[in-house]
Amino acid sequence: MPLRLACQAMGTRFELVLAGQREDQLRAVGELALEEIQIAHGRWNAFANDSVLSHLARCAGGPPVTLDPETFDLLQTCVRVAKQSRGFFNPLLGPLLHKLGLRDETKLDPAEDLGTLLDVKGLVLDPKGHSAQLTRPGMQLDLGAIAKGAALDLAARVLVEEGVTCALLHGGTSTALALDPPPGKDAWQVVIGPEKHAPRAHLAHSALSVSAANSRRGSLPRGDHSHILDPHRSRGTRHLKAAAVVAPNAATADAWSTALVAGCLPSDPPQGLGLLTQTTSDSWLLAPGRPSCFHIEPCTTTTPPLTAAPF
Repeated sequence: MPLRLACQAMGTRFELVLAGQREDQLRAVGELALEEIQIAHGRWNAFANDSVLSHLARCAGGPPVTLDPETFDLLQTCVRVAKQSRGFFNPLLGPLLHKLGLRDETKLDPAEDLGTLLDVKGLVLDPKGHSAQLTRPGMQLDLGAIAKGAALDLAARVLVEEGVTCALLHGGTSTALALDPPPGKDAWQVVIGPEKHAPRAHLAHSALSVSAANSRRGSLPRGDHSHILDPHRSRGTRHLKAAAVVAPNAATADAWSTALVAGCLPSDPPQGLGLLTQTTSDSWLLAPGRPSCFHIEPCTTTTPPLTAAPF
C-alpha cells in the first residue's frame, strides 16, 4: 500500500503519495520533503512580516536584496512566464489585491500609479549577485499563482535526492507532480474535477495544474471578483472558466494555468506544454498541436481528483 503523508501550508493541504520502499524509509524521506514545503511557505508568504516577499516589499525603491537560490530561481521563472504570456501572468499583483479589497491588512495609497506598480520591468534580477530589486516604492510581489507548484518541485527534489522516486505529490488538489508511476503502471492517473465524465491526465515525470475563475468577495464594497486577476484590466477575469496545463515541472504548470484563465492565448505557452481549457461548465477543449496528455472520456480511477483551489 502507498504511504500518504500531508501537511498544511500556503493556506491549503499538501499531500505526498509514496511507494516502492519500506514504510519506515518512505516516512523518513517524506517528512523531509514536507519540511521543505514548510520552508517554502515561510519564504514566500506575503502575509508574514518575516518572509522574503515582505522584506522585498519593505525594500522596494531601494537597493537590490540578495536572495536564497530557490527564491531567485522562482523569480526568474516568474519573469520568463510574464514575458511569454504578454503580462497575463504577473507576480506583482500585491497592490491590485489591496485596491480590490482582497487583501485588507494595509491600504493602497490612492495617489500611486497602479500601472507602474504592476509593471514587471520594475522587477530587476541580477544573476551575478543573486539579487532582486523592486524599483518603485509600493511594489509588492504576490506568488500565489506559482508558489504551490514551486514548493512541490522542491519537495520532489528532496525525494529524488534521498532515493524515493515512486511518488505523486499535490498541493490543494489543484497542482500535482508525478515522479515514477506505481509498480505495473505507465503513469499516475489524475482526474480533473469530481464529475463522472471529467477529463483526466496521465502523469509520469511531469506536473499538472488546474486554475479556475472562482469568485471571492473583498473587504471593500466593490462586489465579487475572480480570484484570478487580469493585470491589464486591473480586475477579476472572466476569460475562461478553467484551464489545465501539463508541464515538466509544477511551477511552470501552475503559472501557465493561471495565465490562460487570466486572458493569454493558447498559442502563448511553449509548445511542449499540454493545454486543456474550459469555456462552459460541461465543455473542455484540447488545444490542437499539443502533447496528448489529456483524455476526455469516462474514467473510474481517481488518484486524487483535482479541482482548482487558490493559494
